[in-house]
Amino acid sequence: MPSDPVNLAAVSVKPFDKVLVQERPYPRPPAGHIVVRVSAVAINPADGIIHTQNLFNVPHPTVLGCDLAGEVVEVGEGVTIRHVGDRVIASTTCTTFGADGGAFQSYSCFPAVRSGILPNNVSYEQGCILPLGLSTAAGGLFASDTLGLVLPQVDALSKEQVVLVWGAGTSVGIGGCQLALGAGYEVFATASEANKSMVESIGARYFSHRSDRVVEEIQAALGDRKLSAILCSVHNERAKAACVKLAKLSGLDYACGVMPLDTEPLDGVRWGCANSSAVWENGIAETVFGDYLPKALAEGRFLPLPKIHIVGHGLKFIQEGLDRVVSEYMSSGGGARKLVVTL
Repeated sequence: MPSDPVNLAAVSVKPFDKVLVQERPYPRPPAGHIVVRVSAVAINPADGIIHTQNLFNVPHPTVLGCDLAGEVVEVGEGVTIRHVGDRVIASTTCTTFGADGGAFQSYSCFPAVRSGILPNNVSYEQGCILPLGLSTAAGGLFASDTLGLVLPQVDALSKEQVVLVWGAGTSVGIGGCQLALGAGYEVFATASEANKSMVESIGARYFSHRSDRVVEEIQAALGDRKLSAILCSVHNERAKAACVKLAKLSGLDYACGVMPLDTEPLDGVRWGCANSSAVWENGIAETVFGDYLPKALAEGRFLPLPKIHIVGHGLKFIQEGLDRVVSEYMSSGGGARKLVVTL
């Protein structure tokens, strides 16, 4: 009987310590799960925060990482939506699936429904940046307990309604812009000047969030129209205050952010939080990652943004990526990019 493949992982042995590359058990898929040979992983600010602040009090030792892309090598009993050889992207994390549930390893095992097909025209490096950002954006835009917008579909009809995405330079923001556009909405988006061309390349209308008159500029662009929804992908008081002001000017009593610790109403406007995990359970991910995204990517209607920066090849570069993502998250003003490690 052939032996199991060697499964190396970037392991956080103790909170706050450097991650170590260690061998972990090769995962056998239980019913409903798949095993993916990982080719590329994205490093998110959330990964760095979990590692440096022990956010969510995760178990240790643990395999970190949320976003991956690779090839299905095993399927568990009852799995019909994925097959061996499929190219997939997926969202998986130790905070949901336990100590060996993260993405930063050679082989990752998780429920098949947490994955989406990656078309051949999109590389693993480009695809791995999408799952967490898009699931967060989708949770904010489409869930019934958040903004409740209509789900995207290829060739969606124009709804002649305007959605504002504040912070389009983030992966959540630029993904949210494209999902809203894919649902037929007109999109206004704020970002730094460095990200203006990226925002305009997808067909959104750009506004500089650094302008002292950005609220007035957005209102002028609306004319006699009103905003239908507001998604704020950044966490700071200036952004929240501006979104709340714009919400009141459009007669909205609700706007959606992305930080679970910041849900306090402001000036009579309720402030919600996008739930990236819930979309995999309430049918939203089935539409976004199953029906819409593979076809939209294949046809060039959805672009894998922001641009990627390869930190290095091999799990030994995960720690460097974690250090850099924390440093870059704490700074501002640069062009948007997503850090990737190839395996």
